[in-house]
Amino acid sequence: MLWLVVLCLGCGQPTAPQPQPKFAPPPQPIAATPKAATPVSRPPLNPCVQVFLSDHKYGENNGCSTRFTVWNDGRPISASGLRCGQKGAVSQVNWTYNGTDDAGDHYTFTRVFPHKEPDATTTTKEIVLNREPVVVFEDDVQRVTIGPSIVDPENDTTE
Repeated sequence: MLWLVVLCLGCGQPTAPQPQPKFAPPPQPIAATPKAATPVSRPPLNPCVQVFLSDHKYGENNGCSTRFTVWNDGRPISASGLRCGQKGAVSQVNWTYNGTDDAGDHYTFTRVFPHKEPDATTTTKEIVLNREPVVVFEDDVQRVTIGPSIVDPENDTTE
């Protein structure tokens, strides 16, 4: 009887849904895996990186920065964030390290601007970091870049 059902389905004839046997659990939906959730198969090209948020109001070199290590004891440290800016023009920037492939280190960045303001918008962008800094977001107020860190934060004693 099962052979005939399969044969009929293969012919394109409509059939009524067949009841599931009581001993079999119902099929579970398969969750879609976003591209960003790809497992990390090798260490990052840039194990220590720096994110810099430039505040254009006070010049190209003024703003906030943070360094972080994306790889620790053979495991990725996946997410981090930074909040910076002037009153009414603060950005909340969060990022996730998604893995490394032949193209480089993959990140997903999200920026909320202006943070905690009624007209705030959220922008998400995926970037690939090689050995050169990458501009992630830029407008007339701020620029957010990520690049390899020159100083290893585990050995940095400056405050």
